[in-house]
Amino acid sequence: MTIDRQITAQIIGFAAFFFGVYAFVHKNDRYLKKLLIAQSFILTLHFFLLGAHGAIASTFVSGLRLVASLFGNLRHLAPLFIILYIVLGFIRYQHWYDAVPILGSCVSTIGFFYCRDIKMRLCSLFSTCLWIIHNTAVGSVGPLLMEITIFVVNLRTILTLSKAHRKVSPGVDLPLMD
Repeated sequence: MTIDRQITAQIIGFAAFFFGVYAFVHKNDRYLKKLLIAQSFILTLHFFLLGAHGAIASTFVSGLRLVASLFGNLRHLAPLFIILYIVLGFIRYQHWYDAVPILGSCVSTIGFFYCRDIKMRLCSLFSTCLWIIHNTAVGSVGPLLMEITIFVVNLRTILTLSKAHRKVSPGVDLPLMD
């Protein structure tokens, strides 16, 4: 990979960083998803430039998945997206770390289609941990910093939502799925 391509990839990765962090500051699920759509397609280009094959497939399908999740309760599509992740991940698999974003994206799919509020963000938090591992392995600087920041911001938002939920419904435990 040429140095110009590497620099371009990292600059694009930092653009995704800003979209991702900005997305998780919001408490509105729909706005969160719209920003994550933009982030997904920016990341697809970033990982293409880096040659990170599993991440290319994962971020592209994630963008499509997020678009579909904007149109309401389309839970019947979740298994289709999970199958698509697995098939594309298998086709694009070259290294152990190619499987990590596929697993994270499957967990996020469950979160975005079957959960909301805190539960959705917990699925995303787990996926973020997997992306941190992947981005460290492939040398993806901007997205690594993005995932670390998203982890902190998402955790803060989860705590804020949890505190608000306890004020409204004291003593009520949140179910894992809707």
